[in-house]
Amino acid sequence: MSPDEASKQAGFEASSWGLNSKGYAKRARKYLGWEPKARSLKDEIPDIVDGEAEMLGLKVGHAEKVVAGKQ
Repeated sequence: MSPDEASKQAGFEASSWGLNSKGYAKRARKYLGWEPKARSLKDEIPDIVDGEAEMLGLKVGHAEKVVAGKQ
């Protein structure tokens, strides 16, 4: 369902559908033998933060500095 279709169906509340969803693809693993091959979300977060920091005009590498400061 597209965001526009969801809004027509349920109004502005539809924009929050699935935000707290935790998917594990159990059926895809069980019935199709699917296994994930890409990086995990945890591994992607530093790149996402760097991309956001770059768009905001902050220094590239911001995520690594934040992570290093918390250790």
